[in-house]
Amino acid sequence: VKKYKWSYLLGMAALIYIDVLQTEVPIIVGGVIDGIKEGIFVESAVWGQVSRMLFIAAAVFLGRNIWRHCIFGASRKVERDMRNDLYAHLQTMPASYFQGHKAGEMMAYMTNDIEAVRMVFAVTVMMGLDCLTIGLSTIYKMLRHIDIGLTLIEVRIQDAEPPTNDVIEAFKAVETAKQGKEIAINNANKYQNETI
Repeated sequence: VKKYKWSYLLGMAALIYIDVLQTEVPIIVGGVIDGIKEGIFVESAVWGQVSRMLFIAAAVFLGRNIWRHCIFGASRKVERDMRNDLYAHLQTMPASYFQGHKAGEMMAYMTNDIEAVRMVFAVTVMMGLDCLTIGLSTIYKMLRHIDIGLTLIEVRIQDAEPPTNDVIEAFKAVETAKQGKEIAINNANKYQNETI
């Protein structure tokens, strides 16, 4: 992972930048609606705000491509390096090791387990940073542009809701499916070895 730290840092910086930019859109829309309602906005001012939103959309498009290339690209390289290291290590093992371990077990390591590590270095990094940045940016902008009391009430309501049973069951289903996939690969390889 250290080899790809600059790629991760650039991707994380792009992600933070576009997340903060995205939280500007509700403020712009709210300002336009308030201006039209109060009759102080003229058509040219509305088009100025629309052009701001178009700039944000273009910046988000560009930034999203940058962070996807940097973060997901680096995670693919980490996966490739781990797979190559594991393959090189397996080539140094004595024959007795392969007689004591099933081929399916080793294939599961080469596919599922390394893929899970890649997902940690890609999706988990992206989602964690995304949630943190948007959450903090939203709270800051609510405090700055709306009302402290309303912001505190909203944050308290959001924190009071525990994860639903549906979310917990979905996580359990994913884990069960992963284990079932590994067992199926192991059994298929065991059958293949027996028939050969």
